[in-house]
Amino acid sequence: MPLTTGTKGILCIPSKCTEAWVAAALYGQDDQNILDNLECNMQIVAYLHNKPARTRLVQSKEGKFKKNTGRYRKSMTKIKENWAFVQQACPEAGIFSEAVNQAVR
Repeated sequence: MPLTTGTKGILCIPSKCTEAWVAAALYGQDDQNILDNLECNMQIVAYLHNKPARTRLVQSKEGKFKKNTGRYRKSMTKIKENWAFVQQACPEAGIFSEAVNQAVR
């Protein structure tokens, strides 16, 4: 995983599909079917898009998926609360967390 540290920040490209981490945090404990090879599952964006409209994190516009940043912000607390589970379900999330922890020490 590429990681670059500097005096003012950390730049990291954490995963092939960061939506996988969000899906694990929000739905992984209730829907174990999504956890198989989750970080490489490029269909996870469609999975998030197919959630009920009031909770949908990904919408489609002109045939393309677009993140609903407001809904991501509203989900932030639950994502943080479930981060330990995300690290177990998604190995790259664990590597990312460890790299960030080492960089900020």
